[in-house]
Amino acid sequence: MNIYQRFLFLWLSVLPVFGLAQAKLRVESQRVVMGETLNYKASWGLLTIGSATTRIDKRTYNVNSNRCFKVDISGQTNGVAKLFYVQDRWMAYIDTATITTHQAFRSIREGNYQFDEQIHFDQPNRKAEVKVYDKKTKSYVLRSEERRVGKECRSR
Repeated sequence: MNIYQRFLFLWLSVLPVFGLAQAKLRVESQRVVMGETLNYKASWGLLTIGSATTRIDKRTYNVNSNRCFKVDISGQTNGVAKLFYVQDRWMAYIDTATITTHQAFRSIREGNYQFDEQIHFDQPNRKAEVKVYDKKTKSYVLRSEERRVGKECRSR
């Protein structure tokens, strides 16, 4: 795994967990620009090896009776780095009032590795329900472990 993949994986793999951890944080600024798109470029020397995009949808969505922003994040390798195929996508529905995550989705495509996951957050009870796509049955399977803030969770 090259440095771009490590950085991108580390940076974006904590997004769903960040929503649970935010309950203790005091939010200084809740300014979210609807319709905003941010583009990032990853370089190694003179070579562009990857790019990422963060998009905040132009409208809000109703998720479990909560008004939410929809945030899409995508990242991929470019140029010579396409030899190390990466095409990842993350999506989250973030509460407009509390800036906490209600739902998160991720689709990871890196070389031969594929991983799809849906996370539904129960913010009042500080729990998360995690569903992982099972390639054999072609359906999402609910993980049986309880997810709580502070409890270590490992992907299989």
